[in-house]
Amino acid sequence: DASQPTQTSMTTNQSVFNLKDLLSDIVEENGPMLMSRKNSVKLDVPQDQPLIVKSDRVKIRKIASNLIANATKFSDHNTIQVIVTNEEDTDVKIRVVDSGIGIKRQDQTKIFEPFTVADGSYNRRTEGTGLGLSILASAAKSLEATFGVESEYGVGSTFWVSFPDILPSGTMNGQSPNRQT
Repeated sequence: DASQPTQTSMTTNQSVFNLKDLLSDIVEENGPMLMSRKNSVKLDVPQDQPLIVKSDRVKIRKIASNLIANATKFSDHNTIQVIVTNEEDTDVKIRVVDSGIGIKRQDQTKIFEPFTVADGSYNRRTEGTGLGLSILASAAKSLEATFGVESEYGVGSTFWVSFPDILPSGTMNGQSPNRQT
């Protein structure tokens, strides 16, 4: 498990939005790449109510898009899982799980650095500059989120980001922040 500390002074633009809808949009936008690699995505989010969060929508979109695109790029004939859970009363964790090529243990801490590609031979078959995970790291840090990877080379990877205090109390247990009770 390679995780990173999270302190930064970047500004954020807070808004209230439906995280489930945002993730569905990202999956739809990645449809052509998913189909070309014969991958599919399974969204594992609460189905019985909207998942309303308060955070920087643009940065969460950037983070989730990067995770889903990477899982797609480094997997073939795979079902990629996007799992959203409530870690604390107001914290949300997004995990993206694939059974792609995996990442060697010695490469797991450096993949969040700019221009870093874990396996140069695989990079020759895929497009990319090695900036995606460093952009994720910067956006996550600006939201005071923690992030990391758990991976086994040749088996697959789980990338995760845990966002603190973005879930209005009660949202994942069926209560919308705007609902009157």
